[in-house]
Amino acid sequence: MSDQQTKSASTIAEFCQRWHIARSTFYEWLAAGHAPRVLKVGPKRRVITAEDEADWRAKREAEAAQ
Repeated sequence: MSDQQTKSASTIAEFCQRWHIARSTFYEWLAAGHAPRVLKVGPKRRVITAEDEADWRAKREAEAAQ
């Protein structure tokens, strides 16, 4: 992961706060394959890049439009 991607990445907690969901909901989505891709960038740090979040949002909007 480049420095630019790291700067534009969100933690899982930040993602949940932005989308007004509980972390437990996020982990349920992750287990079901409905969450955005999560990258491990350290021993305990997991992030979601802005690009991955945008891709996730576009996919969800497309599914809702069907």
